[in-house]
Amino acid sequence: MSRSLSSAWILVGLLVFGVMAMLTLTAAGATGTFGLGELFQGVGGLFGISEPLAAVDQSILEIRFWRNLVAFLVGGSLSLAGAYLQGLFRNPLASPSLLGVTGGAGFGATAAMLWIVPGSSIQIAQELGIASFLLVPTAALLGALLSMTVLLGIGFQLGRSSVTQLLLIGIALTSLWGGLTALVQNLALDRFDVSRAIVAWGLGSLDDRGPWHAGIVSSSLLLGILAIPFLGRALDLFSMGEADARTLGVHPGRIKFMTVLVTSILSAGAVAVAGQIAFIGLIIPNVVRLVLGSKHSRLLPASVLVGAVFLLGLDSFQRIFLPLWGLRPGVLLSLVGAPFFLFLLIRQRREMGPW
Repeated sequence: MSRSLSSAWILVGLLVFGVMAMLTLTAAGATGTFGLGELFQGVGGLFGISEPLAAVDQSILEIRFWRNLVAFLVGGSLSLAGAYLQGLFRNPLASPSLLGVTGGAGFGATAAMLWIVPGSSIQIAQELGIASFLLVPTAALLGALLSMTVLLGIGFQLGRSSVTQLLLIGIALTSLWGGLTALVQNLALDRFDVSRAIVAWGLGSLDDRGPWHAGIVSSSLLLGILAIPFLGRALDLFSMGEADARTLGVHPGRIKFMTVLVTSILSAGAVAVAGQIAFIGLIIPNVVRLVLGSKHSRLLPASVLVGAVFLLGLDSFQRIFLPLWGLRPGVLLSLVGAPFFLFLLIRQRREMGPW
């Protein structure tokens, strides 16, 4: 069996496994278990295909379904963004936070929370109506898009760009957004409810997710997936160096622009609906690369599926086995990701020799 055919079967297997995992985790939970017929009836009721379950059962199933779906989509988005960036920078240590887009989303969200009392999405909905659910994610999305606009505007001014320049601009933007976010946190020190909401969002959250959240992140993920056939081949050629890629018909400036644009949109959609969830864009592409190799036609789609299953599984693990701890996904990923980052750093140093 050829390597390409084998990779295709692996991708199909990952997709089937991911869908089955999401449905299984939607059917089973601490508040009860749904049978197969009830599961499909409840999911069908979500989309108006069939009669919904009884009111309480349908509500429980909807809460589980939207949380699991958003976790699945966010994991896939951040992993795909990391795979794109590692291909662009030709460095396995690259991650979505490098561009400053996640920092922009963080500032937008915290700025919105500063004016919210009491800071809980459920209580906000009760006081301001259902539209209040849109406030924090919309502000985060706008902050991320503003950061992306600045990055693209400066980084590709007059057609001049380099990966080093993009990296430096991203670092500067991250520092700027970090300072502004710290300013907002300082202004909220005497408001416990707002400070708590800001800290909770910074640790990542998949609570109270709904169809609007799933719509945002699925739209950005769809764009990232549609770009795979074009950017995947170009990044393979780009890995040999810009000069060689140019002789083979690749326009380096155009590839950089499109990769940064797609990565920024992927990061913006994911962070806007789930908060700051670090390291998944760093870990997953490297794990996939060890198994399937560095060819982007395999690496990019596999990163989507592995990242989706990974975040879904991690979130479900803490809810099932650590329910009293109530750990946020960002906390768990930091505990896993930081040691993995050190491992990659040491491995890269050994490959490159002394610094």
